[in-house]
Amino acid sequence: MIRSLLLTSWLLLLMPLCATAATITLPKTGQTLCYDASGPIDCANTGLDGETQIGADWPSPRFTDNQNGTVTDNLTGLIWLKDAVCAAINPPPPNPSQGLQGGWNWTAALVAAKGLQSGKCGLSDGSVAGTWRVPNVNEFESLMDLSQANPPLPANHPFTNLPYPWPIYWTSTITADYFPGINAIGADMYTGTIQGDDKANLKYIWPVKGESTTLAKTGQHGCWDANGEVTPCNGSGSDGDLQKGVAIPYPRFYDNGNGTTTDSLTGLIWPRNAGCFSNISSQQQALSFANNLANGECDLSDGSQPGDWRLPNRKEMRSLTNYVGGWLQEFVNAPNHGWYWTSDSFPVPSSTADTWMVKSQGLDWLKSTLLTYQQLPPYFALPVRGALKVQRITFHDPTIISYGDPPLNLSSITTGGGSGNPVIFTLVSGPATLNGTTLTFTGGGNVVVKASQAGNAVYYPAAATPHTFAVASPSGAVVITPADLTRTYDGTPKAVTATTYPPGLRVVFSYAGSPTPPTNAGSYLVEATIDDTSHQGSARATLVIGKAVGTLTLSGLSQVYDGAEKRPTATTVPAGGSVVFSYAGSTTAPINAGSYPVVATINDPNFQSGSASGTLIIAKAPCSITLSGLSQVSDGTRKTVTATTDPAGKTVSISYTPENPVEVGTYTVLATVSDDNYVGSASGTLTLSAPSPPSSFLVTGSVPGGNGSISCTSPVPYGTNALCTVTPASGYHLFALTDNGIDQLAAASGGTYVISGVIANHTVSVVFARPDGILNQADGKTTADIGDAVTLWSLVRAETANSNASLAHGDIAPLGADGKPMGDGKLDIYDVIGLLRLVVGL
Repeated sequence: MIRSLLLTSWLLLLMPLCATAATITLPKTGQTLCYDASGPIDCANTGLDGETQIGADWPSPRFTDNQNGTVTDNLTGLIWLKDAVCAAINPPPPNPSQGLQGGWNWTAALVAAKGLQSGKCGLSDGSVAGTWRVPNVNEFESLMDLSQANPPLPANHPFTNLPYPWPIYWTSTITADYFPGINAIGADMYTGTIQGDDKANLKYIWPVKGESTTLAKTGQHGCWDANGEVTPCNGSGSDGDLQKGVAIPYPRFYDNGNGTTTDSLTGLIWPRNAGCFSNISSQQQALSFANNLANGECDLSDGSQPGDWRLPNRKEMRSLTNYVGGWLQEFVNAPNHGWYWTSDSFPVPSSTADTWMVKSQGLDWLKSTLLTYQQLPPYFALPVRGALKVQRITFHDPTIISYGDPPLNLSSITTGGGSGNPVIFTLVSGPATLNGTTLTFTGGGNVVVKASQAGNAVYYPAAATPHTFAVASPSGAVVITPADLTRTYDGTPKAVTATTYPPGLRVVFSYAGSPTPPTNAGSYLVEATIDDTSHQGSARATLVIGKAVGTLTLSGLSQVYDGAEKRPTATTVPAGGSVVFSYAGSTTAPINAGSYPVVATINDPNFQSGSASGTLIIAKAPCSITLSGLSQVSDGTRKTVTATTDPAGKTVSISYTPENPVEVGTYTVLATVSDDNYVGSASGTLTLSAPSPPSSFLVTGSVPGGNGSISCTSPVPYGTNALCTVTPASGYHLFALTDNGIDQLAAASGGTYVISGVIANHTVSVVFARPDGILNQADGKTTADIGDAVTLWSLVRAETANSNASLAHGDIAPLGADGKPMGDGKLDIYDVIGLLRLVVGL
């Protein structure tokens, strides 16, 4: 015990004072499993990230959906756009048939992100233009969960509009390798690769806002144009312009004088000789060199022992990068463009185990990608250690475990790590009970326990270590294959498999009482029973079929009005998911022509999430127009054409050029359907021709008041004269004569009226009256006065022919037998005398 305390004290003394004053704490990568070419393997004593799981724990839940189109990452404090590929800020591919992705060039991407504001992309957060930005490389990489792929996002994340496969996004950071400023960094959200690319290429943007207190600045503090020339930042939105993140301490690295250097940003300790392990052919070799590094090797005089060092995970290796110039100068023997092994693996099994490697300039590639692009060895390894050591828990199996054996003391078959803290056990699943460290088997089958161990001032907590016991029953054992018990819904039945002891026995299964393997997401009690005349045995386990992370593809967004509801089609991956639609906020599918925003959301118990959005365009239906009445005869009135539609009854607007079709000539006709749901037009020419003259015309005479007659020649040949004879009754004179409503009294003479050159029908109307002596007409005047007598005397003295009007009023003498004025067809002194008598009342 004393020796242990002395060793602990000695190690603590060796640590520089700055080691405990880290500015940030790197989080875990998310990797919890270990892999080789066949898939997941036992992590025990591998040194892989899945075993050590070094780093700060993630908060639970990791993300918060703010219900306003944004998502907060509770690990970093950053706020992300919920719609991961919002169409309003991510242009589609210019040529989709070539398999290209859409988006912006790097410079345009920075501008497009700044234009995002509330009202776009489902945002209702009140943000204004300039609030959002393209994330820098550290911010974007913080989203990634190395236990996942396509996309490498933590499980149960709330982001929507997830494409398959995921695209590549721009970051606001330029690459530190080659010539600064030529390339910018993109993030491949299919694998999780951080890679450089030409700024002119197209990539999508996933905007972010807010400040993080857990992510460091990238070190970038300048701006470069596409040719690599230094240029003013001018609010460009680039990483060098904004410089988001926690400030990097200065000095950052401390030379401990013993072959190690301490990073005051992260608290991690590194060998100063970055090229010591310079020809490492495999991840396994890199792990071995790192785990066995000790005092006396790689210029070390720090007193370290095998097991103190380890191979860094991807986040730790990336933390060394300064994105202006690459590696910091405190390291010696560092290659200019070296690729370094990490303890992380790609979580998708392949023909060869794929490993994450980090370039000295901060890019992350998979080993298979390096080989594809001829990035050949030598590869390097740079071990790391923290202020604390790694401790592990090791299980030692009993030779045989059978149902009915005495209870098992787990502490007797377990070796803990160097902290000396007790190993704590929990029962995960299987036919057993656990009391402290005593495990009692209650049947045959697989029993899974998990061991954990707290850390102390010298050791990290041991990573939680699961262990499976295969328990044989007295007359036979059935072990349900553990890998079959955690599945993901894909629309196919999920059967489990089992092994038996002795091997090869027939096993029958039931799933929640049914022999049919289940398909849908959920938990199912699985019973495996030996079906053999010489053996019996059974095992129980729980099959968990997880919900699928669904993707949606919308089609049928362009349709034509026909009076029926129009719905787009949504297909899901996996297929068959139930989908609900929203049309501009309504669940009722639209009928009428127009544009309707559509949101399709997976609403299926077998899917975690999934949505897609688009715009449903219902085009107007075609409507044909037939014009009639295009040839008519001008008669002095405005002429119109008639339009009929198919379908019938649609309103049609008709225009004419010239606009008033009255005179003889041609008129251009344009007819257009005026309807919200139909569209159509037709054109034609309206021709107005002159009427053909008739061969003869009617001349009709009328005497509305009587007291005489009129007789006219009728019918009258075209262009000849017509004669009307006017005959007043005794005592009456012609008082008025109109021809087609026009006063023609002056044209009548000697009881006749002649119409010259008749070319139309005529109506001649005459009015007869007795003379009344009123020669001077005035409104309201009903009797003659002295003025009329003076006028009449002037007419008599003139001794000239008098007008019909004068005779009609002034020729009052002589009187007729009835004592009323009758006249004699001329004006004379007797008419004057008679008028004077009339005036004085005689």
